[in-house]
Amino acid sequence: MKIILYFLQIFVISTLSTNTVYAAINKSDPIMDAYAIDLQAEHFSFNKDGNLVGGPIREVGEPVDYSSLLKEIYLRSGFELTLLGCNDCNKRARKFSTKNLTLFEDYEENFFLQQKLDDTKKIKQASLDLLGFNIDTVTNPSNAKLVIVLGSKNYLLKKMTANSDKFAIEEINLWYKTLGEQRFLWLMYLDKSVIPFCYVSEKKWATDKQIYIYLNTSGIDDCLSQSFLAAIGLKPTWLNIPSITDVRKEYKVATFADVLYSRLLYHDEFPSNGDLAGVIKFWKKHAISTWQELVKKGIYN
Repeated sequence: MKIILYFLQIFVISTLSTNTVYAAINKSDPIMDAYAIDLQAEHFSFNKDGNLVGGPIREVGEPVDYSSLLKEIYLRSGFELTLLGCNDCNKRARKFSTKNLTLFEDYEENFFLQQKLDDTKKIKQASLDLLGFNIDTVTNPSNAKLVIVLGSKNYLLKKMTANSDKFAIEEINLWYKTLGEQRFLWLMYLDKSVIPFCYVSEKKWATDKQIYIYLNTSGIDDCLSQSFLAAIGLKPTWLNIPSITDVRKEYKVATFADVLYSRLLYHDEFPSNGDLAGVIKFWKKHAISTWQELVKKGIYN
């Protein structure tokens, strides 16, 4: 049955005096669950008008993570969307067979400063590590389940061509063409590498169960965390659920929703075919108990 969702536009308000970031959500909003609010009352605070003014913040400068307060039907819609890329569709979920993964890093020579390399490690720690994944670096790309390619447009295009990855090639050419059409917006000396580019490729999934992440320098800060989640099977979403997967990119550290979704996706009983009917049946059996466990013990335990 098609789910009619309430789409709520969330505005972020920063107060210069305290550097606190608030998420404009009210306890009376139809996506909020009264039982969840009462159960977690000690962790969240609302003002006299019912607006959320305090709660868990996963990283300084990010809005409050209120995803544990959302109604079950809304969380389920987010689960379907992040796994399948759509609601009520014929696509199937994709996942690795284990949370123990191998990583190969392909950096363009002399292109990245050490600080940028350190940033990739921090982003991995704030996303995959917190979701319970163990990542070992390998020196041979054929032994890797995850391959990160970082470099300029020409370097990325060279690697995409070597992999015969036509969809990735189309994506980077479209990105570059769009920049060219809008060049009047940029100063003449501005390098196009400052405009973020990230692409998660499934080209080698069917044959090697391997995922490639292509990105440029600016993509590290802008979209690498979201790319990591897409690589493990949690695709970008647009339901305004506090999550790394949300297209607004306000959250870069794993939220309650991210932990909930990853635990369910990598649950031992997750259906092997990963179709919509199987996902819904699985959700009905395991979602509530997993949600309760995370609320009781903490999302990273």
